[in-house]
Amino acid sequence: MNNETKVDVNAFNELLNALVFLGNVSTKILGMPDVNTVFKVLEKESSKSLLYNMSIFLLANSGSRLKIAAASEFYRKNKIFEHLLGVSLEKLRINIAKSSLLTQTVNEEKTLEAIFADLIREISASERCDEVIRMFGLQKRRVILSPLYRHKRVFGILIIDAIDSTDQSVTVAKIFAQQISTVIEFVEKQLKYKKTAEKLRGYEEKYRASFEKAMDAIFLADAETGILVDCNHAACKLVKRKKSEIVGQHQRTLHPPEEVAGEFSKTFTLHLKEDEGQVLETKVITKDGEVRDVEVKANLVEIAGRKILQGIFRDITETKKMERELIHERDLLQVLMDNIPDTIYFKDVNSRFTRINLAQARMLGVKSPEEAVGKTDFDFFTLEHAKDAYIDEQKIVRTGMPIVSKVERIRRADGKFLWVTATKVPIRDSAGRIVGIVGISRDITETKQMQDELEHYSKHLEEIVEQRTTELRRAERLAAIGETAAMVGHDLRNPLQSMLGTLYLLREKIDSAHCESRDKQEFEGLLKRVDEEIKYMNKIISDLQDFAGPTKVNLTETDINDVIKDTLASITIPKTINVSVMISKSLPKLMVDPTLMRRVLTNLILNAVQAISDTGKIGIEAFINGEDAIINITDTGVGIPEENLPKIFQPLFTTKAKGQGFGLATCKKLINLQNSEIVVKSEVGKGSTFSIKIPLKR
Repeated sequence: MNNETKVDVNAFNELLNALVFLGNVSTKILGMPDVNTVFKVLEKESSKSLLYNMSIFLLANSGSRLKIAAASEFYRKNKIFEHLLGVSLEKLRINIAKSSLLTQTVNEEKTLEAIFADLIREISASERCDEVIRMFGLQKRRVILSPLYRHKRVFGILIIDAIDSTDQSVTVAKIFAQQISTVIEFVEKQLKYKKTAEKLRGYEEKYRASFEKAMDAIFLADAETGILVDCNHAACKLVKRKKSEIVGQHQRTLHPPEEVAGEFSKTFTLHLKEDEGQVLETKVITKDGEVRDVEVKANLVEIAGRKILQGIFRDITETKKMERELIHERDLLQVLMDNIPDTIYFKDVNSRFTRINLAQARMLGVKSPEEAVGKTDFDFFTLEHAKDAYIDEQKIVRTGMPIVSKVERIRRADGKFLWVTATKVPIRDSAGRIVGIVGISRDITETKQMQDELEHYSKHLEEIVEQRTTELRRAERLAAIGETAAMVGHDLRNPLQSMLGTLYLLREKIDSAHCESRDKQEFEGLLKRVDEEIKYMNKIISDLQDFAGPTKVNLTETDINDVIKDTLASITIPKTINVSVMISKSLPKLMVDPTLMRRVLTNLILNAVQAISDTGKIGIEAFINGEDAIINITDTGVGIPEENLPKIFQPLFTTKAKGQGFGLATCKKLINLQNSEIVVKSEVGKGSTFSIKIPLKR
């Protein structure tokens, strides 16, 4: 065997030994429980090797320095290395930036082969570094630096110095560094998985314990099929079934028929769609057929790749029963409150309304009782009343003393004043603390008015008796006037007619007599004065008879224009007085008595003439105003004093020297008999307007 063959055999044997070493070490570190144990095994196996000295450095201080993680006994037993490095191996921190070899290995991720002495010189802190290198014969010894990876990033360096370095040493070092990196990643993943598994087992145990001990019923059902896959003890108790009678059944069997829609229960479908996580109300049915009310909250969870709907059921049967009873009692109370005419209200300790009945709502002027909640008396009543009520109520809150049947005068929202009796008592909680007040007010306005009226009558009884006596005397006087008027009218009218006939004959004799014209004019003047006085006396008699006696009314369709013309034609009006007539063309015929209307118009026009002392105007107009026809007689005379306006239609009242006070009283009577009205407006010095209002429709 030649020398070249020997070299090849030695190299092969060296590589084989290296691979065997690597295989043994890899096998032993693969099952280690953590990284520290891996490093200890590497130290131990390296110390057994006759071929390699090994050390592992890990990055520290954010990747700027290296610290020892594992080292062969060769390094640990030779204290000279600690002297060279200036610190113990455990405390060693190597600055990467001071060594080009370390920088290339870490930053450039290169596997390097170098002289051991060069590496020592770069990281040593001792001045005797070269002396020590010669002492240990390290001048030609080779060292290999290979990066270690974790999650594809360099986290350390594997340093191997071979006693007999060969060409395969670099390859061996790279393979060894890769195996160490792989093992460390595997160990970390395995440790992480183990911790996660232990944590999950802990969660599962806690969940199972909580699941079984939960006070609420919990059902688990397959989200796609609706088949129940699990339930807790409370669930079995809720539906009175064993677990074996529940698991494997469809979830709709838990509910009565009215709660099922199609394949699933109504709440199951809702929780699968838009109401996941929402609390819904439904019903369940027990094994013996009892239906119970429940609240359900459900969420989708994924277990072993299956979507499971977890439903938490809370039995609210008793709560619903109490709720229905409370609602019933509340409704009864509300019906009672809303049907009591007295106002009822509840307030908190700050005198804010918390509840009122319908009567109180009407009192406050709100559409519904809810509108008053949170408000106070200051929002509805006068400041004076609200202030007094607030003082009373706060006194009740402080002292607990009620107020009973206090008489108060209040103003409602519509402005109307009322008298009420108010009773207010405190409301206490279970601990006896005052938490508000309740008040009841009763309307006593009518009673108060009756009391006031009774008191008024009792105080002014003599005045009332005197007034009634005066009215009786006045009535007796009017009755006497009526009898007298009827008698006078009957006894005087015939003589007056005879006197008119005599005057007529006398005029004819004067006209046929041979007298001077001046004497005839004088006689004519005297006869005219007598004629006017007779007509005046006749008018007085007519007024007396019209006022005192019964009057027949004959309502017919009458053209009021004709009545006005006839009236004016029968009256002598001085030339110094201008008379104007304005009749609306749209004025229809009116249902009136034309004879009575002429009597009324005659009186009013003659009064207007008499009110004008010298020159003036009289206006007569007729027009439509709404559903009435209006006839106005206006003059520019002296006017009527304001204090006399209420009296002018009273009989026997007159301001004229020759008046008897029956003219306007008669006009009012005749107008009223035709279902019409007469009023007057007047201003002293400017004149008067008498208005007759006649309904268009009868």
